[in-house]
Amino acid sequence: MSYDTKLMAYTIFPPTVVVLLATPLVVTLFLGRMFHGGWKMHPRYEPVYANTWQHGVIVLFVTYPTVSVASLLGFSCQDLGSEGHRLKADFNL
Repeated sequence: MSYDTKLMAYTIFPPTVVVLLATPLVVTLFLGRMFHGGWKMHPRYEPVYANTWQHGVIVLFVTYPTVSVASLLGFSCQDLGSEGHRLKADFNL
């Protein structure tokens, strides 16, 4: 798999999972509005809301390091030995 493909997958995957995790909450809100007299009036609203946030935060914390590493790999660096690493296009520093 090429770098561009990996970067696109790593970048699109977390928001997609968050949207999928939020689907039960959206359905609960609409069902509450339609059948129970208000957006947050569905009897299962509170647990669904809590689970949506809990699972969404877990997914974001798990995927954040992977996405960060993938995006940083896009910088072309050169190893300078004991001096460390520098961007190839930034040797004037």
